[in-house]
Amino acid sequence: MKTDATKGAKMVQKHIVITKKTIENLNEDNYFDVIEPV
Repeated sequence: MKTDATKGAKMVQKHIVITKKTIENLNEDNYFDVIEPV
């Protein structure tokens, strides 16, 4: 369970970083489409 929580936290962290970078490059209408498959 601890491993799953850590894994989840890392995925969320990664997700947030990608979102920040993507917002810089794309407008809000598009960036969700880019994030979703990750």
